[in-house]
Amino acid sequence: LSVAGSATLDITPVNDGPAAVGDTIITNLAAGSTVIIPEWALIANDPASAIDVAGVDSATGGTVSQSSGSGANGTVTFADTAPMGGTFTYTATDGTSAGAPALVTVIQDALGTLDGTSGDNILISSNGGATLVGGAGDDVLLGGSGNDIYRFGLADGNDIISDAGSGGDSIEIVTSAPVDSTAIGTLNFERVANDLVINAGTTEITIRDQYVGSSNVESIQFTNGGTVYGYALSTSAYRLQTSLSGAGTDDVIASTSAGQALTGGAGNDLLFGNGGDDSTINGGNGNDLIVGGTGNDTLLGAGDNDTLVGGDGNDTLTGGAGVDTLTGGIGSDIFNYGSISESTPASFDTIADFVHGTDKIDLSSIDANTASGGDQAFLFGGQNAATVANSITWSEVGANTIVRVDVNGNATADFQITLTGTGLGLTASDFVL
Repeated sequence: LSVAGSATLDITPVNDGPAAVGDTIITNLAAGSTVIIPEWALIANDPASAIDVAGVDSATGGTVSQSSGSGANGTVTFADTAPMGGTFTYTATDGTSAGAPALVTVIQDALGTLDGTSGDNILISSNGGATLVGGAGDDVLLGGSGNDIYRFGLADGNDIISDAGSGGDSIEIVTSAPVDSTAIGTLNFERVANDLVINAGTTEITIRDQYVGSSNVESIQFTNGGTVYGYALSTSAYRLQTSLSGAGTDDVIASTSAGQALTGGAGNDLLFGNGGDDSTINGGNGNDLIVGGTGNDTLLGAGDNDTLVGGDGNDTLTGGAGVDTLTGGIGSDIFNYGSISESTPASFDTIADFVHGTDKIDLSSIDANTASGGDQAFLFGGQNAATVANSITWSEVGANTIVRVDVNGNATADFQITLTGTGLGLTASDFVL
């Protein structure tokens, strides 16, 4: 005998809280000191669902307590009673449930540089100024009120800096050899909300609240220099500006992903437009590196020898005076010239990635015949080793393509640009005549 029937099962989902990941705290605070750890620093290496510290427990070598704040803005205090540190556990929460606890080890190191291990560390400096080296792993570096140095390599993971002092704090990018890359994105600075995010090689450094108050990091230095996008980085320090304009020193100025107008002014500046359509990024005087990022950007080198990199989008690049290097990047880019003095046969610009049929060289602001009144358009003389009067001609010399222009009718080049590469097949449509 069999009987047909049905049953209804009510399943109540169970939310598993985020499992915390253990941390090693290394501090130069003296034995017997109170170590204050921001909650956000403890959960920085936890799963993304962790939004707060749920609780602390099981202290050895001291006592542990928690001061709650909004979200992860509270603090955890470890009062040390042992000569070499101690341990405690904490749990993280996603706002609903807490997960499994993790062990935190507190180590005291009062002997000079604070060096991290190969794992994820939290380095905490006293108020006297220190050198903090996170090393491999995703680290949090907490500076005191003194003048701290934060030292990184080019493959040190995703690290976070929070500085408590105003004055002479600096970042050092230390490599065994100079930085050397032409890949877009190898070096970038971007403002994200109130933080400054720096990408150098595969290292990402986030300076929390860099754009709030006076407790920020003031400078960055590439100790072995190097070349990025063909631009020679100085071995001296660059000032990390928190405004959109330079201060007459060698400055780093970064925009948000929304796009903003940036002005370098005097000094050899590094300017990064990032996302959005930046109205104008103007390097001003000095040998500047100007990077547009994504969006349709207008880059202006102005004086001296500049390096302009459009990035993604349809960009307009104007090198201005000096010997400039221009890279349009992805998109239909315009390389603009307003005077023959901006690129002469004796001191000419280089366009590193001109694409026939996609990019354009705009010479429409230059008079093709200065012997005649008005503003004449150029004739196109095509591929020709000789310069043709009042015309644009081009020829291949070695690994490059040379564009020559005559403006006074004597068939001698008054203006010249080098395009990297050969076989470009330039036509009149590649120019705005």
